Amino acid sequence: MAPRITILGSLNIDLVSYVPHHPLPGETLTSNGFNSSPGGKGANQAVACAKLSRTSSLSGAYDGLAHLVVNETEAALLSGKPESELESPEGIQRVGALFLDRGVQNVIITLGGRGVYYVNKAGQGALVEAEKTVVVDTTAAGDTFVGSYALAVVGASGTPFDVDVAIRAANKASAKTVARKGAQVSIPWKDELE
Repeated sequence: MAPRITILGSLNIDLVSYVPHHPLPGETLTSNGFNSSPGGKGANQAVACAKLSRTSSLSGAYDGLAHLVVNETEAALLSGKPESELESPEGIQRVGALFLDRGVQNVIITLGGRGVYYVNKAGQGALVEAEKTVVVDTTAAGDTFVGSYALAVVGASGTPFDVDVAIRAANKASAKTVARKGAQVSIPWKDELE
């Protein structure tokens, strides 16, 4: 039986207002554009899998945790550590080790423009730099990363899994996503990455 990807996550409509700059505390800005599109972390990740050529499903339960992919905010919340802990390489390593101690086999922490940190039970670990690109809209960047990474995991079924190669491919897909506006519409098709 072919491996399956099951995604746990939300489904919603993204309502995005474009403003000239990130508002300062208490500042009111006039929007110079508006967009609504399908979204939600779960839906975006499922679309990334489908566009990059693998059927996936959304679910509310799972049997185990071989791979944990989180951003720095999620890593802080799940580890019980302050987000500032993830600002240094040593802090990121400590947080990664906490998840390994809890039984996770592969820990992947996305760090936005700083790249991606990974560590696993096999003793591998590294900080992989982010792909260089012009950032237009970061919506769905993490979701695209997760979709691409999940495809690499199931694609390795029966062969050794190379986490570093998987992360570099996911970084490439995410770089394409952030170079465009929108969520699902910004996720690249497989042929755009070849």
